[in-house]
Amino acid sequence: MHRPARSDHEDRFESLTFAFSAFLRDNGFSRYSFSRIILLPKPICIFSSLLIALAALGCGSSKEPLRHAVAGIVKVDGQNVKSGSLSFLPARGTVGPAATTVIVDGKYSFHHSNGPYQGSHRVMIGIEPAIQEAGVATTAAQAKRGSRNPKKSESKPVAEPELKRTWEIPFVVPDQTQVSKDFELSTTET
Repeated sequence: MHRPARSDHEDRFESLTFAFSAFLRDNGFSRYSFSRIILLPKPICIFSSLLIALAALGCGSSKEPLRHAVAGIVKVDGQNVKSGSLSFLPARGTVGPAATTVIVDGKYSFHHSNGPYQGSHRVMIGIEPAIQEAGVATTAAQAKRGSRNPKKSESKPVAEPELKRTWEIPFVVPDQTQVSKDFELSTTET
């Protein structure tokens, strides 16, 4: 007689039932004594055991979408960004949480544990303003010199144009395990 193919769930259930029975037998319980100890009729014990085994089967893999490893370089005006942040924010219709990381010496990276999900995103990039070393040196030189008339030695600061420090760029994360995406940005874009 031909026996129909068994599913993985049936095989897992049978192995769990066998392991549970072996545990009880190895610890001195017969089917009858186990039923008597918990003071339940045998059919209820069997049903309870089946219910516990089915609950254990339900603890398998989740159906959560996979995160993707994304890495690349961020440049502003042709220079690597010293420090900043980069976030993938899901666009409308894309499911999943935001993914955020830091930019260090122009490089950023996400791993499979913290990367964005597949789909359309808004990439938010923010950079920290550069320290104006020349202005600090001038101030330090003035302090060292100990100018007697600070009003005459001080010069009016030259108004520099406000440079762009944040960008929002659309990007679609493809269904690939490793994604490489570089960003070339400009401080003069509006």
